[in-house]
Amino acid sequence: MGTTYSVKVVTGYRYLDKTAMQTGIDSILQELNRQVSTWDMESEISRFNHQNSSARFFISDQFKSILTKGEEISRITHGAFDFTIYPLLKLWGFGPEANNPAEIPDNAVIRKTLNHVGIGKLEIGENNISKIDSLLQLDLNAIAKGFGVDLVFEWLKKDGYNDIFIEIGGEIRCSGMNLNGSSWRVGVDMPNLHSDPGDIISALVELNNTAIATSGNYRNFLDEGGVFRAHIIDPRTGYPADNGIVSVSVLAGDCLTADAFATALSVLDIIEGRSLVDQRESLEALWIISDEDRNYQSFSSENFHFTELR
Repeated sequence: MGTTYSVKVVTGYRYLDKTAMQTGIDSILQELNRQVSTWDMESEISRFNHQNSSARFFISDQFKSILTKGEEISRITHGAFDFTIYPLLKLWGFGPEANNPAEIPDNAVIRKTLNHVGIGKLEIGENNISKIDSLLQLDLNAIAKGFGVDLVFEWLKKDGYNDIFIEIGGEIRCSGMNLNGSSWRVGVDMPNLHSDPGDIISALVELNNTAIATSGNYRNFLDEGGVFRAHIIDPRTGYPADNGIVSVSVLAGDCLTADAFATALSVLDIIEGRSLVDQRESLEALWIISDEDRNYQSFSSENFHFTELR
């Protein structure tokens, strides 16, 4: 998945074979990568993307599980989350097959590309998928890390571990307590173009048997003459999200859900996003908004409890 991971397990007096555990985790993530990585040209998703026909393409169970859950979240968010966005990402210069345009794509090209985007253009069968539009292409990077966290989490729980913390590329799920016998705590980064993840913390969040994912618009972007074009594309318009939201952190029961909604809430404006979260008891969110002078302000849903550090 092109990122790092961290796993913490509190075992008490139980012997922990770290080598065997790492081997097991690596195997889980490598298999997921084989299915849904657009950076691997031999993965299932890459082979499907390059199949310009409506022929049925047989997929693995995990691949289908991600698509099914993603399709549901796309419906809930009214298309703000859409895993058929790959043609737009390439057009704007993001991803392994990026066009890397020297200038903003022409409006007509964006509209033409947008014609090949949409969940309704994909048919999901029992063990296969097919394209209604032969130019449809998938990108699951907005939820693959979250799903990977869930796979590792469930594997460790099945093996009898309860006090665990899993992080893949900044997406996190945990249960139980840390080594000090207290709740796990994580930091939410302060949006800053010139810092690495974890360098400047904006808020601390206690996690109690939950998952958290953050989507940010301030690290991966195109700079067009001092105007920053975010890598988060609005699949409804074909243009980068431009709503003043620079970061959204979402709490949910599982990490795939948190991951997908973090992306969707980065696309929706703050009013739409808060309304969506308020309607769903299983979600909480923290938004960081920027004005034109890059002054930041935080907003959260009712039960997203955090300690602000700035």
